[in-house]
Amino acid sequence: MFQNFYNGGDFDISLNHSFIVLIPKVQNPVSIEEYRPISLVDSVYKLLAKVLSRRLSGCLDEIIGETQLAFCPGRQLLDCSLIANEVVDF
Repeated sequence: MFQNFYNGGDFDISLNHSFIVLIPKVQNPVSIEEYRPISLVDSVYKLLAKVLSRRLSGCLDEIIGETQLAFCPGRQLLDCSLIANEVVDF
């Protein structure tokens, strides 16, 4: 299954199914706003996502531009604020 996905990008669509579970935010919830939905996915899907993310991590610098700072290892979104502040002060 992993090899089929890696070679051709195909995987069984049933792996993409998830169950939505409502977690109460308060002690005795009475309305839908008092619940937090979470999606439970199959462990095979999680494993496939982890394998893919590890393989992509080696070439992220080639795929993602230098200006993308959020959610990249070694980069911080705060750097954008600092750069913008320096430009304004210039």
